[in-house]
Order: sequence, then structure tokens, then C-alpha cells
Amino acid sequence: MALEATHLRFALEIEPRLNISNRGLYLAGSIYPDSRYTTGIHRNLTHKLPAPNNPFQKDLTDFQKGWATHIYYDEHGLPKYKQLSPWPDQHVSGFGDFWVFITAEKLVEDLQSYEFIKDNTEIIQNIQTPEPPNNEDPKLLKKYFQENKLLYSKSPNFQSYSSQFKALGLDDDLINQVINKTKEFQTDPEMLKKIESIYNQIIEEM
Repeated sequence: MALEATHLRFALEIEPRLNISNRGLYLAGSIYPDSRYTTGIHRNLTHKLPAPNNPFQKDLTDFQKGWATHIYYDEHGLPKYKQLSPWPDQHVSGFGDFWVFITAEKLVEDLQSYEFIKDNTEIIQNIQTPEPPNNEDPKLLKKYFQENKLLYSKSPNFQSYSSQFKALGLDDDLINQVINKTKEFQTDPEMLKKIESIYNQIIEEM
């Protein structure tokens, strides 16, 4: 559920505990699952078992450990995003008000996360494009990683996020709704603090 700067931040924070030898593939794994938006494969292939979901599991490759950090954060973050919304018990489906609210939370969180990884932009640029784990089109998979390297090559802003969302197939009206809700959150110090606490809660729980 989180956006990619948050996934990269999380992966970098727990990396010392995972005995990683190839950081480029490890970080590739941490953002790989959301490549499904670009490659068009089903979410179950990237986010559900048998995909790895425990980065501490033995016998995983560096790429799979990164992949597992992504799923771990998504699974533990979603209930917390929902809890801050007006619909804490509702299932997120479609692109209605609930989806816009949750996505704006994630965008605020991503901007916060970038502040923690901005000194590691060189590391981000060295992320390796993996061999397609689910027989995706290699060109589309490479396109996804290139787009993320471009997005985080400097401080992202609403224009760069909008371009990224558009590349993922979202229409202008939906993108504008997310941006406007994000701006609304940014004027609410209490909401900003609550969103920021999500990451810290997940680290503490881990």
C-alpha cells in the first residue's frame, strides 16, 4: 500500500539485520511488487503467497528479501492507514473517496520518507532491474524501474507524482483528487503527525 520512497526507506533501515550482499537487487525487490501497474500482471502474483512476506526467512535471495520487506510493510501499514480514515472497517476497492483518502495518506508518507533517503539517491540510481520473476515483459519491467529512478533522482513534487500516477494509468481527475486531499492533509499538523507515526509504529512492532 505504501509508495516507493517509503518502501525504500524501510528496506534500507532493516538492511543491516538481513545479511545483504547485493544491495542493488535487494532494493529492487523492495519496490518490485508495484511494477504490476506497469507490466499488467495480477496483484496476486506480486503480493500474495507464494511471494515472500517475511524478510527474515532463511534461504531467500537478496531480491526476495527486498520483495518480502515490501509485502511486510503493506500488510502492516494498511490497517493503520484505514484507522486514520472515516471508514476504518471498510474494504478498499475501486477508486472512490476511500481510495483517494488512503492514497493521499501514502503520498504524504512518501514525501516524509524521502527526507530520510534523499542522501542515498546514488544508491537508488544503482538499483538493478531483476530478471522477470513472473514472466513479465522485460521492457515494461525495466521501464518501471527507470521511472522510479527518475522520480527519486531529486525531491519529488506534485508534478512529478502526477506524471508517475499518469504513467500508471490513472486519469487526470483522479490524480487531482489525490493531490488536493494531500494538500488538505499538509495544512493539518495533527494529521501529518499521525501519518508520520505509521512508519515508526511498524518499525517498533517489527
